[in-house]
Amino acid sequence: LGLEHPDVFPRVGAQSPALLAAPGGRDARRDPEWLTERYAEAARLPQRVLLQAGRLEWLLAPARRFAAVLAERGAAHEYREYPGGHNWTTWRVGLEEGLVDLFGADLDVR
Repeated sequence: LGLEHPDVFPRVGAQSPALLAAPGGRDARRDPEWLTERYAEAARLPQRVLLQAGRLEWLLAPARRFAAVLAERGAAHEYREYPGGHNWTTWRVGLEEGLVDLFGADLDVR
């Protein structure tokens, strides 16, 4: 949604994103990295992108490739890795930092 409607969703965030999932795909572990490819080719990107992944999850390599595309495009983004896996513990640790990354240090998330 952020890519197709950056005027409505100027800031997008993802924790442990399933970047291997393609519309109509059959195997999320083998499908092409559809969203990464779309971001690489897009004429316009969201204002800011947050991306977080755990170092112990199978989605780490695609997340790193997605972050590299954002960096190559000069997109405003924050990429963080955490020492956990694909689970609520990892997401909980990153949530506060992620909201601050997206919306600013003045955001009161408590």
